[in-house]
Amino acid sequence: MSFRILWIGIFALAFLCVTLFFALYPLALLIACGLRRRHRPHRELTAAAEFPFVSLIIVVRNGEHLIEAKLRNAFELDYPAEKYEVIVFSDGSTDGTNDIVQSFHDPRLSFLKTETHRGKMHGLNRAVESSRGEILVFSDADALLKADAIKKLARHYCDPQIGGVSGRNVVRQAGNELRSAQASYITFDNLIKRMESSVGSLTSNNGKLHSLRRGLYRTIKPGACDDLHCCLSVVLQRKRFVFDPAAQAMIPAPSRTPGHELTRRRRIVCRSLIAMLAHWRLFNPLSFGLYGLRLAINKILRRLLPVSLLLLLASTIALWNLHPIFQLLVGAQALFYAAAAIYPLLPRALRARLPFIKAPQAAFYFCIGNIGMMLGLWDFLRGRRFEMWEPRTARD
Repeated sequence: MSFRILWIGIFALAFLCVTLFFALYPLALLIACGLRRRHRPHRELTAAAEFPFVSLIIVVRNGEHLIEAKLRNAFELDYPAEKYEVIVFSDGSTDGTNDIVQSFHDPRLSFLKTETHRGKMHGLNRAVESSRGEILVFSDADALLKADAIKKLARHYCDPQIGGVSGRNVVRQAGNELRSAQASYITFDNLIKRMESSVGSLTSNNGKLHSLRRGLYRTIKPGACDDLHCCLSVVLQRKRFVFDPAAQAMIPAPSRTPGHELTRRRRIVCRSLIAMLAHWRLFNPLSFGLYGLRLAINKILRRLLPVSLLLLLASTIALWNLHPIFQLLVGAQALFYAAAAIYPLLPRALRARLPFIKAPQAAFYFCIGNIGMMLGLWDFLRGRRFEMWEPRTARD
């Protein structure tokens, strides 16, 4: 009897953790959005004097097949030329990246480089030190911005309470077999960001396009997740970090292959936990109210999701004979994981043609991501740090 009570307790805890992230938290945000006035940006900026000086910062390593299109896109954005600069930092690139950047002779361009690989955080910190912008905008080399993206970000800074603004990722690349599942995940994540922005501040932002006031930037420590660090440091300084879905970055599918998704998710989880540890004061409800609770649900519980799923499966199996509901739950989980296991065994041509294949594809993507999260959690607990890595791009 005591073991049965223990398993019931484990089941209740695991079920609560899973439903909190996927259902209860989004529902609570939806209700809160209905009760609070939605954040709206100030009117569109029109007069030249209204536009803040913006520094667009791009850190790249071995991106010769990306950087030319990125710079052409950067110089074609609809923003006053006299209020805009582009800083490219080449992190020890050994291909033709440096030559391509130096072939651009636009006076708005500044080029920095290191001869050796020092890591993205080093590049960001160095670029910020040399920047002149009142507003810092960060974007990756594989993200092509919509023409008015920076204008959409800049309009929020008329409000002195706004310290940072995140843009929205839109997956543009076809042909990647995991694109559909990744696009669905990004859509869900963008929905959470939209609702969080309406009730306060984001608990995370989009690394492909985000911005903040220069005075709020804090040096990013090696091993920390740079975009999450920027978001949390702004909130820690009691300014809001909001989301503007109209500021769009067109990106390739973040993961090119299942193996890439696993290693990428592993790295992100470890680095994000380091960033949250550095901003532990945000979890104090006396100082930051419900923000710490929202951060714990959306970021901590999300990182613990694979543990919750394993406990949920184990507890429902242990309670099989207690009630038919547990038999149904075991069956549902078995079907889900079987679909995930079968998906990679299907011929590639079949996966591309059958419309109903999206369900097992989503299950497979979900499972790969959770394995990566489990490894990232283990890396964090054993003290591993991802200070440098070789980027993988759409060409791979």
